[in-house]
Amino acid sequence: MYKPNPSDIWEELDLYVKQIISNIVTLYYYVVNKFPGLIDQDALVEALRNRKIGGAALDVTTPEPLPPDHPLLHLENACEY
Repeated sequence: MYKPNPSDIWEELDLYVKQIISNIVTLYYYVVNKFPGLIDQDALVEALRNRKIGGAALDVTTPEPLPPDHPLLHLENACEY
């Protein structure tokens, strides 16, 4: 009878989960309201640029309003409302 090595199963599962996450994470949209400073906006900009997050809709930012040259205002997958 075949008995798989448990460590092989976990390695395969880990690879499978990583593949699933890499395919679906870009579908995620981030919406923030009422809590300025809750997220690291620089990290959010980086995630949006690299398409790790599909988009972001922000109604509270730090500072508020964002300066005209702020990257969040110039990304096609981000909006401030």
